[in-house]
Amino acid sequence: MSIYEVDSFKQIIIDVKRTHPGEAFSSKISKSMLTRILFVWAFKHPASGYVQGINDLAATFMYIFLAEEIDRINRESEGRKSVDIDLEHNAYDLKLEDVDLIEEEKIQHIEADTYWCLENFLETLQENYTEHQPGVHKIIARTEQIVMKKDKELMEFLEAADYVPSKFVYRWVNNILSREFNVQQLIMIWDKIIAEEEDITTYLPYV
Repeated sequence: MSIYEVDSFKQIIIDVKRTHPGEAFSSKISKSMLTRILFVWAFKHPASGYVQGINDLAATFMYIFLAEEIDRINRESEGRKSVDIDLEHNAYDLKLEDVDLIEEEKIQHIEADTYWCLENFLETLQENYTEHQPGVHKIIARTEQIVMKKDKELMEFLEAADYVPSKFVYRWVNNILSREFNVQQLIMIWDKIIAEEEDITTYLPYV
């Protein structure tokens, strides 16, 4: 491997270990999938390369596909139909042992689906992950403009306290809110963001 690939792989390994703390992501299967997904993405995007934060985005998509497959397995084992509604059942409450129930072929499908969701999701966010992250700074600037326009008093208070949006919005934008909410809340927020006709960079400052 090239020096670039070795450095990327080392950083990916570090980040995968601390991605989405919880039972499902402590699985060797989950970690291996996420590592491969991120390495392939970095290999295909040398202009930006792998950037910390992309691991959280990929993990969220992977969690959705894992939950879907595990729910299907559980429904079949319990004799429940896909149309049956169980308000007490939480399909996103994944356990370590649940991941081991998934067949190898399904694992490969989940890995591929996660990769292509990540690829499409980041299509309009490339500037967020290139050198100096100009896309992130544009969104931060737009957020500050919105706050100033909608609540000038609040903005002046934040400036006086030396706690302007740029000091906390960066993390929100860099990880698309994935470190601010639990995965179930995040999925609902992303569902709304992705469903919007405007691209993510236009809509995100209003979130």
